[in-house]
Amino acid sequence: MAEDKIRTGTATIALGENLSAAATLEPGWVLIGVQTPSTWDTAKVSFQVSLDGSTYVVLFDKTTATEYSSAATIAASKYWPVDSDNFWGVRYIKIQSGTSAATTAQADETIVTLVFYKAT
Repeated sequence: MAEDKIRTGTATIALGENLSAAATLEPGWVLIGVQTPSTWDTAKVSFQVSLDGSTYVVLFDKTTATEYSSAATIAASKYWPVDSDNFWGVRYIKIQSGTSAATTAQADETIVTLVFYKAT
């Protein structure tokens, strides 16, 4: 039987906050998509990433060398396929509601679904 190459996980943004708790990417898995729940308050989506789970930095786009975020705001109950090339080598990820320069607090606890692909 073929191994399942798609897996989901979650990242929770607490009520009134704009940054989720960390989600762990297992070795060989890469983020390919983000699905917002029905409780999501419309905002751009961006990311903070870490190699060690302690020090988080803003994720930059490998092509434009600017903060990597959705080009437009994302509404509730939507799926956004991300450019997985930006996530190679990332072990820990936090979902940012908005961008680092313009955050958007979520009015409710918000559980975002992360979609991963097994690359190796």
